[in-house]
Amino acid sequence: MDAAFGLTGHLPEVRRRLYVEPFEPPSALSRGVVSYWTKQAPQSLIPMGHSFLWRMSDALVVGRLWQSHDKTGRGEFPFVLAAELTGIDAARALRITLPLCVRLEASLKKTNDRQVVQHLLDDARAELAAATKAIASEPTRTVRAALATLFDEPALGPGGDVLLRILFAIDHLDPGGSEGLISKLVRIPCAPIAPGDIRLISDNSPLLLWHDAIVQRFGEKAVLLALLPDGQPWIDVIIGRPHTDHLQCLRLKPPTIEMATSLPQPLDVSFRAKADQWLDSGGTRRFSKVVA
Repeated sequence: MDAAFGLTGHLPEVRRRLYVEPFEPPSALSRGVVSYWTKQAPQSLIPMGHSFLWRMSDALVVGRLWQSHDKTGRGEFPFVLAAELTGIDAARALRITLPLCVRLEASLKKTNDRQVVQHLLDDARAELAAATKAIASEPTRTVRAALATLFDEPALGPGGDVLLRILFAIDHLDPGGSEGLISKLVRIPCAPIAPGDIRLISDNSPLLLWHDAIVQRFGEKAVLLALLPDGQPWIDVIIGRPHTDHLQCLRLKPPTIEMATSLPQPLDVSFRAKADQWLDSGGTRRFSKVVA
């Protein structure tokens, strides 16, 4: 199946981690994420419908996933649409890939014919290849100092309060992508964005801001998966390699998964000073000025 649908490079891993491990095995129905969702009250769930940006060790994967049905009619499974890009920065990857994915999603939802699906995927690959070639001469965008931008984000509270809590919560991580390393899911407030909204691919896209912020904090080795649900006031960021349990976030509303506003606030002055160095905003913004 991987070869039939053009799943090369990191895409088999994407399929395994976002679909096979959480959803396909029999164990998923008895003790996995599907079983967990079925135990929740309907009002505590959202339908799957996410844009995502996955930074891997040597590539970026951009895509969409949405609520779908398997052959038996069960509706607790995602349709995952993903494109792998190498040698391109995250801003351009989002700009050329997400609008294509949104359009392709609309077409795929209109058919159950495997041959039609294959034709649509082939056309999308050709369009993405042409778009990648067209931007090849553009200068590579370096990762910006996104922490300073997030410091001023209204959804993160006054004086970067929530941002400081997040930095404290992830301080022990070493998200280089190795299987054995600890990873963490953080649910972060942000403005709701619909899948076709231009903000999704702008410089202030939550996907791009948090990608840049994690790379700014941990360096180029950082591995992360950012999942932005359609029209919801949060973004889920998995720092390090995602685990099956992390995928519960695809349908669970707060407070079943707590928002970052509930994370402990660091009172240690030395940590605040260290966080100020990461912020590096020329002295105009300082976490140390936040009053506990």
